[in-house]
Amino acid sequence: MKKVSLFLLLAILLTSCSRNPDFVTSSYTLSNPHSSHIFIYDLDSEELITYSCDNTDKVFPASITKLLTALAALDILSADTIITPGYEVYLPAAGSSSAYIRPHHQLSLEMLIEAMMIPSGNDAAYAVAAACGKELAEDAVEYNEAIEVFVEYMNVYAANIGCTNSNFTS
Repeated sequence: MKKVSLFLLLAILLTSCSRNPDFVTSSYTLSNPHSSHIFIYDLDSEELITYSCDNTDKVFPASITKLLTALAALDILSADTIITPGYEVYLPAAGSSSAYIRPHHQLSLEMLIEAMMIPSGNDAAYAVAAACGKELAEDAVEYNEAIEVFVEYMNVYAANIGCTNSNFTS
C-alpha cells in the first residue's frame, strides 16, 4: 500500500505544480481536443507537458480529487479499517461513475480506495469521505456533515504536501 501512496502523492504533486511556469517545460494549445485540459509527464525527458484550450481556466479534475481523497484517508485510517457505508453512497449524480457500493456492506478502506480508482467510483469516494469525517469529528455527525469535515481536512492536507493552488469541495 505504501507504493500506491507514493504514486498517488507524485500524481497529485505533478498536477498541482502544473500551473508553475518553471515546472512546465512545454505547453501546447489544441484546436479540437476531446478534453479541455491534459497533463502528460514524459519520463524520458522528465518534462511535464500541458495541453489546454485556455491555460487561464480553473480545472476540477475528479481523478485528482480521488487521489487526494485516498491519500488523506490513509493519513486518517489504516488500509484495513472496516467501513460500513451509509446513504452517502447515493449522493453522486445519476449517471456518474459508480463502483456500485451499497449501504451497510462492510468494506475495508483499501477496498473502497480500489473502488475509487479502478472504476472511478464516486459512491466509494463519498463512503470514504463520510467514514473519515466521522473519525475526525468529535461528536457523532450525519454523513453530510462528516463529508464537509473531511473536505476541510483534505484542503489542509493538500496545503501541507505542497498543493498550494488547490481547493477541494464536495
